[in-house]
Amino acid sequence: MAPEPLSGVTRTALRIRLEWNSSLGDRAYHLGHHVRAAELYGRCADLAEILGDVRAQAFALVGQAGSLLLVGRTTEAMAAVARALPGGPAEGPPEVVLDALGIWYDAARAIPAELPVIEGTHRMAEEFIRGNGLQDRRYVLLLQRANLQYDRGYVDEALALAREAWTLRRLGGRDAAFGTAHHLYQLVFYAGRAGDPASARKALTDLERLRDADADGPLQRQEALLESRTEVAWGEGRHDEAVGFQTELLRLTPGRSGAPDRAGGTSVNLVWAQVVACRLWDARAGLIALSHLRHASPWEALAYRELLGEYHLSAARWILGLPPMGFDYQVPGPPVPPDPAWPRSAAEEARRARALYLLADRIGSRLDAKLRGRHSRDRLARRFKLLDELPL
Repeated sequence: MAPEPLSGVTRTALRIRLEWNSSLGDRAYHLGHHVRAAELYGRCADLAEILGDVRAQAFALVGQAGSLLLVGRTTEAMAAVARALPGGPAEGPPEVVLDALGIWYDAARAIPAELPVIEGTHRMAEEFIRGNGLQDRRYVLLLQRANLQYDRGYVDEALALAREAWTLRRLGGRDAAFGTAHHLYQLVFYAGRAGDPASARKALTDLERLRDADADGPLQRQEALLESRTEVAWGEGRHDEAVGFQTELLRLTPGRSGAPDRAGGTSVNLVWAQVVACRLWDARAGLIALSHLRHASPWEALAYRELLGEYHLSAARWILGLPPMGFDYQVPGPPVPPDPAWPRSAAEEARRARALYLLADRIGSRLDAKLRGRHSRDRLARRFKLLDELPL
């Protein structure tokens, strides 16, 4: 039996609830409360379904998918996208489809799926852009492609794509659109990792010139600014300043504690900054808080074991009187006097670091094989080289 049609009063009440929950979801998302945002967007999707508003339902489900992806609930995010586009991209509202394909692409990277699957989604998005006159949004695809190239270990290629995306963004008049601050942060990140500190600093300067009213609003701008300042500080050997930037960032966005890389008032980047600066007693507490990452996604499990390896390698260098090393940047900082109360010898720390890097290599080799890349192989080769150079 078909449900009875909704009365005008009921429809009005449901529409008010839908709009109210949508505004609350948007606010939660922009404040970094992504678990809460996913819940609110889910309510919107249910209300839109009752109203028979397919377009509103698709918008809500894509918002829910994006929020779920940011807290590591990748499978649920993909399910929300599939529900948003039950007939595939051809039947979805054009203004929603590209975002949905982007979320699917990022989810496939996060799993990660095999490279041909990820690239197939990229081709589908390219075709959708051409077929729907959305060429001014092509920069989004280029930036996603840059992220994939970085995941594969091709840093120079990632930087070139991010730069091309920035050029298209500006030519299309979208340099004050949502995501601008994060895009500039990615330019800082890739330029620094590609060994181009001048370009990293220029992108940071561009980010500092963004007004709070532009792009993403004050919170997103400030978050990207602190992440960018961290990267530039690492690239210039100012490791203590990086700790300060990451500490400020965690105070700024406590609501992001639901993210998979944050727990108990700490984050992977904060602990990394403490390790690089040889603040190892502080890093030890953070590593304990983040220990759940051992059983998280392959990327998070790899990052956690690398971080543990860095912790022990940094301790070995510290005990031997060597300056702190910036690992990814290979830029040493000022020497830090070792603590005589440290419980292990340099040789024991080096042994533990090597064992952890070998564990990381097992995970990383599988990821490299799926993505047909060299990311983990190259990174870990540099770590083993640092271990081999220790004067033990």
